[in-house]
Amino acid sequence: MSTKIKSIFLLLATLVIGLVSGATITGALVRERLDYIRSFSKSDGFVLRFSEMIAPLSDEQRAEVEPILEAAGQKIEVTFSESGQKVYAVVEKLEQDLIPYLSDEQIAQLQKRRTEIRNRYIGRFTFATEEDFPMNEDLKDEE
Repeated sequence: MSTKIKSIFLLLATLVIGLVSGATITGALVRERLDYIRSFSKSDGFVLRFSEMIAPLSDEQRAEVEPILEAAGQKIEVTFSESGQKVYAVVEKLEQDLIPYLSDEQIAQLQKRRTEIRNRYIGRFTFATEEDFPMNEDLKDEE
């Protein structure tokens, strides 16, 4: 192998290694940040993260602050759950309004996308459950 080919190969190998490691690190950082943000939607996570932000100085202060944070955390969890359900209701109505005007191909595409989204979010967000994302009856027939 000539020196020129070796140099090109080394340069390309370095580029590939850099791209792969960069994508991996970026993915890990994004995932970590999303997990941090998601933790605020669950009562326990909210209490933990908010406690970290205010960092109570003494056990006495912690004892006073914790019940307040727990009450707020429970409200936050309910609010996240309700908001997810409200968004779902709007999308459900939209689909019901659109289906009479869509072709079979468009309905199949809609069903496919909805299933992908449903599978992606159930379990990833603490407020997303099977009940939050039921399949539209018109779309279930397509499965």
